[in-house]
Amino acid sequence: MQGRYQWEGCSVKVKQRARALFLQGPVTPCASQGTFNRKLKISFLITCVYAILYGIYEYFIVYTYGFFDGNGKLIYRVIQPWQNWMIMFGGISILLLAGTRFNIELFLMGLLFQFMLEDLAYWMCQWIDTGVYPFPAPNWWDTHFASFRILGGLGWALPFWPYMPFYYLPGFGAVIAYYLAAVKGPRFARMVSWTIGPLLAAILLGTMLGDLGARVVLIILPAGLYAYGGSLLYLKRKERTSLGQNDS
Repeated sequence: MQGRYQWEGCSVKVKQRARALFLQGPVTPCASQGTFNRKLKISFLITCVYAILYGIYEYFIVYTYGFFDGNGKLIYRVIQPWQNWMIMFGGISILLLAGTRFNIELFLMGLLFQFMLEDLAYWMCQWIDTGVYPFPAPNWWDTHFASFRILGGLGWALPFWPYMPFYYLPGFGAVIAYYLAAVKGPRFARMVSWTIGPLLAAILLGTMLGDLGARVVLIILPAGLYAYGGSLLYLKRKERTSLGQNDS
């Protein structure tokens, strides 16, 4: 009997934690302003330092340093591009999850910020190394990233100075919007993350897939996440209404 009660108690705890994780957590901002601000500063600092250092490493070690033949053609790289991407995203993921104590919102926005800032740091290193302004850069983004191609060519250069890739505008715009909202408080940060997060997550995931997979993800993932968030808000409002009726 004692074992049965222990099992039932454990089952109840699992259900409560699952409910908090999947039904309450996504639409419930951090209750403590101080805790959220501390995690926000940690995630911002981690992302800035990591992105800049990795951009320097990527330019000088991954894509510049290597073994060349007599004609100056690169014949061997210290590390292959696909290995570089695994190391880059694996490293920032571990640091962000540990630094924010598994705050998924700060983790995802940190990934986006790292993706943008690391790329910019890479091109700034090339500018410093060669003395030549790096933009407009070759459009390798649309060549390698299916979601960029499908959305109309996010890798094309802006037709005006500073001639940076077009995706810098929505990318850095989303990052700035989120961090400005986060300064006002966790509630505003959660609202912005739910507004821009689903589409940005679909774009990032689509960079790892082919054209067909990216098309499916760009349609299904945002629609599913928006429906999920809307249903959670409905359930939360319904629960508040029922509690208010019980109190009265």
